[in-house]
Amino acid sequence: MGRVAALGERPRVAGLALAGAVVLAAEDPGAVRRAWRSLPDDVDLVILTPAAAEALAMDQGRSRGRDRGQGRDQHRDRGRDQGRYQDQDRAPAVSAGRRRLTTVMPP
Repeated sequence: MGRVAALGERPRVAGLALAGAVVLAAEDPGAVRRAWRSLPDDVDLVILTPAAAEALAMDQGRSRGRDRGQGRDQHRDRGRDQGRYQDQDRAPAVSAGRRRLTTVMPP
């Protein structure tokens, strides 16, 4: 069984440490992205603050914007051949074969 992590502004995530969550305080978008990439491998659920979720979504949008064209379509087709859609341009760094669940706190 994996662990739970909370990522976002310190005042919003600090209390989750009392419930056993790994708390990663990040006050700006760059810190959120660095914290996301540094998540321990055994984390299966990440609770994001709305600001952290927005920072990660912005980062994913930039990744998609860099690769518009046949390379992306070929990758999408390869994912379909494997029976599921995989868009590695948007995928956060996670060990092979692992999927992290994310949820966003209410504002």
